[in-house]
Amino acid sequence: MENITTLAPAEQFIKVTIKETMDAKDKAIIIAAANKFTSAKREMGDVQGAFAELVNTIKQMEAKYNVVVFDDQQSIVEAVDYIASAIDVATTKFYGVKSHVCSFKSVDEANNWLDMQRDIIVKDMVVEAKCSFGIHEKAIKIEYQTSDVALNKKYRIDTVDKFRVFVSSKLEKVKKQWLEKNPQFKSVKVVKKQWGFSLIGGSVGFLRFIKERYFIAYSYNI
Repeated sequence: MENITTLAPAEQFIKVTIKETMDAKDKAIIIAAANKFTSAKREMGDVQGAFAELVNTIKQMEAKYNVVVFDDQQSIVEAVDYIASAIDVATTKFYGVKSHVCSFKSVDEANNWLDMQRDIIVKDMVVEAKCSFGIHEKAIKIEYQTSDVALNKKYRIDTVDKFRVFVSSKLEKVKKQWLEKNPQFKSVKVVKKQWGFSLIGGSVGFLRFIKERYFIAYSYNI
């Protein structure tokens, strides 16, 4: 076993206290708090609240097992990040990679977040919109998984607006046309939203107008 005197307190807490000393019930408590903190960061949740909960949980374990985790060698933030990261790696090996979902108010907000990511794999996209007197985005939800290595690709969302008469366009046809115009991109998910209205009577007869918006999540190499 590695000499515990050479380990930083947070590392010793993981490799010795949790792994060898801590009972099963307390392990479950610390793992749940750590995973809650990790999920809050990855899903734009209450990071501060989850951080405070994890810090308090670690302090309780410090007192119960007579160990020191928070000292002058390492800041509380660094120690908590190390512990949460180590627990995340361990639980991922045991349970498999977990999917996370982030929700955004607009495509621009989602793209700003996507631009900053280097280690994610987008699995799905859900678009919630109010389709009445136009198409109004309410939420863009991105489901993704993390990779333990930096990836050489990034993601973005594009929109395509169409105005049709009588008959709506076909999703697969629009997707194909978009890919032909953008061969450097790979489509991940295409979502269609539409709103229509009709004009009846007089010299107009009957006309059906359809407004469409396609949301295209795609990846590209960097």
